[in-house]
Amino acid sequence: MAKMGTDGRRSLPRFRRAGLVYSKDGRSVLGVRTNEVGLDRQGRMKDSFEPGMEFRARVTLLAEGAHGSLSKEAIRRFKLRQGRDPQTYGLGLKEVWRVDPSKHEPGKVVHTMGWPLDLHTYGGGWVYHMADGLVTLGFVIGLDYANPYISPYREFQVRGHIAGMKSRADSVLAYETSPIFPRSALGRRHPDSVRRARH
Repeated sequence: MAKMGTDGRRSLPRFRRAGLVYSKDGRSVLGVRTNEVGLDRQGRMKDSFEPGMEFRARVTLLAEGAHGSLSKEAIRRFKLRQGRDPQTYGLGLKEVWRVDPSKHEPGKVVHTMGWPLDLHTYGGGWVYHMADGLVTLGFVIGLDYANPYISPYREFQVRGHIAGMKSRADSVLAYETSPIFPRSALGRRHPDSVRRARH
């Protein structure tokens, strides 16, 4: 179901199977089109049939995650990766903890690069001390790691315990894992700068 914001923006959450709507000359995107639903295997309408809808806008934002089907269609049609560096992918892990007051420093921000990963695996993390005794710990690891035995979740746990942010007195309130596409100098093209930064 479409949701209209007070500023006139419309959000279309969680509809499956869609296509892009192009201009007549095929050089621009005018919006999106949802597919028809409620068809049987022969394409006949069932009682649950709903026709597809077309939504046009001055700006169409594709927010499908790391590898969405509409994004792939636009990339292919407009040759958006031609002459560009290959896309890199990573796995992001995040937890929100309520920690012992003695370890809480409201406003403290820590960013890390590499550790506890080896020199051949790119990644990094953060620790953000929020209000009310809450701390968010995050970790990103590139999905092109060569070691087949590496466990991103285990590396994340090691990092949290060594940093002294997790103990039996603390409690996790929320967690999330998501594929992402990091854009940084931590890719394969700058291994020397990464090594220098880690020492």
